[in-house]
Amino acid sequence: MKRLFIISGIILAVLVAITTQSSGQAAYTGFCVKNNGAVRLVTNSSLCKRTESFISWTQGGPQGPPGPQGVKGDKGDKGDKGDTGATGATGATGATGATGAQGPRGVANGASRVIHGILNWNGEIWAGSADFQVISMVDDAANNTYNYTIQWNPPAFNSAPVCVATPYLGSTPNYLPFILISDVGPNYVVVALEANILNQYYLHSRQYAFSFVCVGR
Repeated sequence: MKRLFIISGIILAVLVAITTQSSGQAAYTGFCVKNNGAVRLVTNSSLCKRTESFISWTQGGPQGPPGPQGVKGDKGDKGDKGDTGATGATGATGATGATGAQGPRGVANGASRVIHGILNWNGEIWAGSADFQVISMVDDAANNTYNYTIQWNPPAFNSAPVCVATPYLGSTPNYLPFILISDVGPNYVVVALEANILNQYYLHSRQYAFSFVCVGR
């Protein structure tokens, strides 16, 4: 009967401890029990007297079920910019491009090239090589001069060629126009016919012709 009284007292003390902790008061860790079954709730074992024994409850109960999912939190702040990544590997070599168009024909082995012809006063080509043409003929009457610009088809000379021009028709040299090269380039020559007092008649009556030849590389 005394044993039953002690157990009942312990059960009652446990219920009181639970009720007291739920109400926000001091948390009890156990109780002091006398030989006669008297029970006292205490917060630690040092409060038990020499005539009392300390009994604590340390065994945990079973794990409860998971609680409901919490509310979704607010969106976090934007993170810092990441470090620059490492340089990527070199890409594969691209495909070979298409073959370009064939260039103009050059002078073989650096050999000299000769362009020559005979022209009438009106720019008509009487004879000569087949790779030139008269592109302009200017009558500078104020200076008693005719200027013929002669251009040859590709390929051009690598640099300005050496050119000479001479009269082709006339009774005597004194009555023929003076003929000179006024300009020359890799692909053209300008032949100028100048008249003096004695040969102005032949120049302006167009009773003349001239020949030219250009040599270069």
